[in-house]
Amino acid sequence: MVSGRDSYRGYPTRNTNKGHARRCWRTMYTSRHRLAHEGAVHGPARDTDRQETQTAVITPSPSLVAPKDGQYRFTWSKHKGLTVAEADELDADFLYIVSTEFEDKITSERGLKKALIKWASKWVLPSRFSVCAGRTATDLSMSDIDDYLTMWREQGCCDISHRQLFAAIKWHLIVRDPEAPGERFQLEIGKYRGLWIDELPDDERDGYIDWMKRERIPEREEEDDLAEGIEYYHKQELGKFQRVYPRARCFRPPQVHAFRQ
Repeated sequence: MVSGRDSYRGYPTRNTNKGHARRCWRTMYTSRHRLAHEGAVHGPARDTDRQETQTAVITPSPSLVAPKDGQYRFTWSKHKGLTVAEADELDADFLYIVSTEFEDKITSERGLKKALIKWASKWVLPSRFSVCAGRTATDLSMSDIDDYLTMWREQGCCDISHRQLFAAIKWHLIVRDPEAPGERFQLEIGKYRGLWIDELPDDERDGYIDWMKRERIPEREEEDDLAEGIEYYHKQELGKFQRVYPRARCFRPPQVHAFRQ
């Protein structure tokens, strides 16, 4: 007979708890034996169930499946089955509604956001935008975009063409790279309207720029974009000169000494 604190199969017990410890061990042994027996009898069936579970095919939602032709097609709304460009041709106001009222669809529909960005980079401003007609959102300067955003903030997008432009700018700005003021400026007045400053004829460019600055055209016509474009052009030309002559910035003109008479 063991007295005092004892250990029964790794379980610390006392004399008063030996019977309880033996019952616990008998129950545990019986449970292990039963589980081993069931595993031997029902093992193959459980493995089969496991294989069936692993080989089960889960069919995803149509909105999560990439289209076979690489183009997103609407799986909802009245334009179901159409691409973004086709829906815009049929309903000029549709993409504006999608961009402002269906953010949840844009998030859940696979490929929709990418398709909207692609459409925005190719959408051309109609003729009613007299100054910027024929351009895409990529061709617009940030100053032009800011002007449109300010106008919409104050007056709202009441016209369908403005709504289309709003949707195009919204999705284009997601992928637009940062730019310096005047980097994408195009002349909007004069005989060279629609050209970049560096696209002007070489024999007339400097004279034309000097004439605009001498006549104070940017200030008189209230063309801040023109002033930024001219400044950006001069900075680019200065950068080219410094790359060719890297020591030019260190040059100091010789001092003229006054000679006594």
